[in-house]
This record gives sequence, structure tokens and C-alpha cells, in this order.
Amino acid sequence: MQQVLVTRIGERTVGWPTGCLEEISAMPRLFNLPQPYPHIMATAFMRGRLITVVNTCSLVGQPDQPLEAGLLLRMAPPPSHLAFAVPAIEAVVPYHELSLREDEAEGIWAGVYPWQDVWVSVIKPEAVVNDLGLAIAMSIRNQTTGREHAS
Repeated sequence: MQQVLVTRIGERTVGWPTGCLEEISAMPRLFNLPQPYPHIMATAFMRGRLITVVNTCSLVGQPDQPLEAGLLLRMAPPPSHLAFAVPAIEAVVPYHELSLREDEAEGIWAGVYPWQDVWVSVIKPEAVVNDLGLAIAMSIRNQTTGREHAS
């Protein structure tokens, strides 16, 4: 049975369906990138693999918070090179897709899910991958505009 991992990112309650995750681990040593990109926090080495760590606060539009002592939620293949930095997991709740409300869902959101007395904004992993790719491509394009390139 698929579940939703619930965490609080700033003022927002965010959830990840467990079916999109490969593993949950303690925050490893992070290595900052020499060139910052939108929503990318750092890279890390995990089990001999280079992982791109997503700044989840930035991604969901919340102020940065310390995440060094937090957790990494590494995505399942094919984008298993991406991991979300989260402060902690507040709950693991059963996930019934029929309870997911998608009335206003767009961008990286699959919809909202009722839990206790709040609505959990559920992440749509494939949309995050697409949005990150586009944001990074636009950042590179903007940084190189006007430069001469070898042909």
C-alpha cells in the first residue's frame, strides 16, 4: 500500500507519495556547487553515487531553514540522482488517490490531501524533474547570453 510522507517546509505541509521514493537517509555531507542554480542546494555522495540535493524550501516557495541535520528523500528511478532535503518526517499516512484533490493543482503539485486538520500539498515528482531541468537550462542560457561559443 502506498503512503504519503508528511513534512513541514516553512509554513507549508508537504507530502511525497512513497511510490516515487527510493530511500530516506540522514543528511550526508553536502558539497556546494561553484555555480548556483535555481532550487539546487548542493551535491552529495551516497553509496558511491553523486546525488543532486534539491532545496525544498526554495522549490515550494518558503524561506530557507537549516536542513543540515535533516533528511534526504531520494527519488526512485529514473531520476534517482535527485533528493529532496527536508527537516524531518512528521507522519506517514495511508495514501488513497481518491482522496487527492486536484481542483487547483498545477506545476509541481499533484493536489492536496486531507490529513488531520490540514491539507497536505502533495509533490508530483515527474513535474519537479521537468521544472528543475527547465529552470537550470534557462539559468545557463541567461548566464551565457551574448558570449561567443565555439562552433
